[in-house]
Formats: sequence, C-alpha cells, structure tokens
Amino acid sequence: MYEKEAEIEFSAHRKNEKLSQRYFGPYQVISRVARVAYKLKLPEHSKIHPVFYISQLKVAVPTLYTPHELPKIMTPSLEWATKPEKLLDIRKAEQGEGAEGLVQWVGLSALESTWEPLTTLVHQFSNFDLEDKVSLLRGTIDRFRVLSCMRRKLRSGGRKAKAMEKFLRKILMKSG
Repeated sequence: MYEKEAEIEFSAHRKNEKLSQRYFGPYQVISRVARVAYKLKLPEHSKIHPVFYISQLKVAVPTLYTPHELPKIMTPSLEWATKPEKLLDIRKAEQGEGAEGLVQWVGLSALESTWEPLTTLVHQFSNFDLEDKVSLLRGTIDRFRVLSCMRRKLRSGGRKAKAMEKFLRKILMKSG
C-alpha cells in the first residue's frame, strides 16, 4: 500500500508543492483495524501514527518492468569504452574547416555510427590505421570531396601522431 502525502507534515516545504510526491511507500499492511482503516508497517524512524483511513491509501501494484543490463561497451561509470572498427565515409565538416569521418564502433551496429573529426580520431586513437581509407577521400558525383583540413597543435609530441597528421595533410592536398 502507498500512503497519501496529505497525512504527513514535513519540516521542509518545497517551493512548488504540485511537483512533490503524492504518495509514499510502498508499505506492508499489518492488519485491518476497522472496515475503513488499515495499520501499516512504517519505518522505525517514522513519527506518525501507523493507522490510516482507506481514502489515504493506494494499492501498490508490482511493476513487470525489469531493467536492462548495461551494454558491454559501457563502463560502470557510464562512459563508452569502445574503439573505432572502420571508417565508412569522409565528408567536409558542417561547421568550421576540416574533415569528419563516419566511424563504425567495435561492438555497435552500423546504424550507431557517428561522425567524428578526423583530427580527434588521430589524437584519441593513435593506433587506428587511416592509411587504407584513402579511397574514401576521392570525390564522386553524389558527394563532396574533402577540400581542406583544419590543423591543430598536437597535445603529445609523439612521432606516430605527427606522422599521421602529415599523412592526412598529404592526402588532402592530393584530393583537393
């Protein structure tokens, strides 16, 4: 049974009472005291009388909903722990300069692919090989060719990241 909020006096009142809970519980029914009153098993710290009139109670119906497990690629701290599987397409960035790649992620379907800036992919996933994706940079009649790519300073001075950025610049120059 749920207990209606009207019977309980709160020490702290909310700014907007209509958004507060209407019922509290569920609580177990201990006994039927009268034809229209029930005694509930309330928490020990409760300072109210445990007998309630039936208009102040509501039957608690158990839900059939069972929560789904977290996807395998999600950590307990709710962060995505996945890597790029393959690059499906490349386009010119919608805002600003640069290029974006349509990335299919490991463990996700192709429908859940996302557009990510190529420079971000190079920096975050330095072991992800973009060299075999050169064919995507060639423009066709029905899609844009990548005309330019925004150059950003590298966070880490690693040789592999610099080499990948140099490779991307070289390819973008050839395709433009």
